[in-house]
Amino acid sequence: MNPRLTRGMMAMAALLMAAPALAQDTDRDRTRQELQDRDRIYGSQLMTPQERAEYRDRMRSMTPSQRAKFRQEHRRRMDQRARQRGVRLPSRDGDQGNGGGTRKRPGSGGGMGGGGRP
Repeated sequence: MNPRLTRGMMAMAALLMAAPALAQDTDRDRTRQELQDRDRIYGSQLMTPQERAEYRDRMRSMTPSQRAKFRQEHRRRMDQRARQRGVRLPSRDGDQGNGGGTRKRPGSGGGMGGGGRP
């Protein structure tokens, strides 16, 4: 058999064997993107994957001032959606909603100063 043909067949076989791994990487990347979106898009837990994709696309096409206005309107819509569904969304300052906040109170430690009681 021709050595070039043999190398070509071996390369094709390697690609075919790698295809499932590439598909898993794509799924993993998509999952990673969804998790990042949930951290960055206010109310993303109330949005469908299609809504999150549309949000990203719109944000990419806007100027900074348009983005700020769009974020305000989006936040208003997500707050309204949350009220309709009876859920509480995390606030921007670290509150995780439903009483499980991670917000630090003054004097609760974590800084360089004494902060706590002696």
